[in-house]
Amino acid sequence: DERGFSLLLALHVPLAAVAFFLLARGLGVGLLGAGGGALAYALGGFSLSTLNLYVYAHALAWAPLLVLALLRAGSGGPRAVALAAVVTAISLSTAGVEIVLQAALFGLVLASSLGDGRRWLRLLGGLTLGVGLAAPVLLVMGAVTAGTERANGFTADVILNQSVHPFSL
Repeated sequence: DERGFSLLLALHVPLAAVAFFLLARGLGVGLLGAGGGALAYALGGFSLSTLNLYVYAHALAWAPLLVLALLRAGSGGPRAVALAAVVTAISLSTAGVEIVLQAALFGLVLASSLGDGRRWLRLLGGLTLGVGLAAPVLLVMGAVTAGTERANGFTADVILNQSVHPFSL
């Protein structure tokens, strides 16, 4: 019901903090720095403003995990590529494509510093497999919302009327 969906949405804020913490630790940041970065990421203005546009809150929570998965795929084996594909698919299934594309680009830029020549094959393989895994979900969502107000984007008055301050969650 509505309460369950509201709880799921609100739980993406701590998921964003945990995901950012894991990314920071994966990049070699110390515990205190990773914790501070996680709090700033999850409780910063952009993150909290995405709660009004729930699609982006979900994508924002998965973005650091996508970056981390791509980093590991760039230097890892088949399991790391499969993990990157799964995280890519989950990220894309949130329909927050703008945030997912930015996270993927950030992951590719960070992974480009890795010395292995086959890294691009692994990175593109993980992303391509992820897009393939997400395609059925995205196609069904596109078909269900075709011709609706959601497909065209909400008007400003609808968005403002449905705005909820994050602390009220």
